[in-house]
Amino acid sequence: MPWTARDALFTFWFGINDAVDLIGFNVSQASLYLAADITAYRTQLDFVYVQGGRNFLVNNVPPTDRTPGWGFRSADDRARLHDMIAQWNAALAVMVDGMRAAHPDAVVFLYDAWTTFDAVITDPKSRAGTAMLATTATWCDPYIGSTDPYACDPTCAYGCVDKYMWQDYIHPTWRVHEVVAAEIVALMG
Repeated sequence: MPWTARDALFTFWFGINDAVDLIGFNVSQASLYLAADITAYRTQLDFVYVQGGRNFLVNNVPPTDRTPGWGFRSADDRARLHDMIAQWNAALAVMVDGMRAAHPDAVVFLYDAWTTFDAVITDPKSRAGTAMLATTATWCDPYIGSTDPYACDPTCAYGCVDKYMWQDYIHPTWRVHEVVAAEIVALMG
């Protein structure tokens, strides 16, 4: 059955790699790159709109600087990435507002992944779905790429995969995905 404008949701989650790329540029280069990236992003949304899409979900960038993969980087690199993510997310919010203004017949949701991930990293109990996490600081190698949500490897310091926030150095486990999904459903009401 073909989709219709009324029943289809188009979801976009760009930006993590783009924000990471920004830390290698000087301030003016980063500004130009960011502007071009956001313009390209908007072009993608407009393309879907022209094709008939009217329901959009855009996700901002979580605090990638706080992932285990970035924990090994210098404090300066982490601070620079933190700043780049803040700039990216601010530019993304402006782009979303522009999309809403340009297409009043469309519904454009902006999900704040940054706030959710930041809260869970700081305190897993901030969300009921992550309250049982034993660590937000590391991962266990046997769980990398695992599709078993209840995998338990006795060599893992914090126990089963569902006790970890991270599946690997940057990707969250199903516990976090479940929280994100529930929050998106609540956002969309």
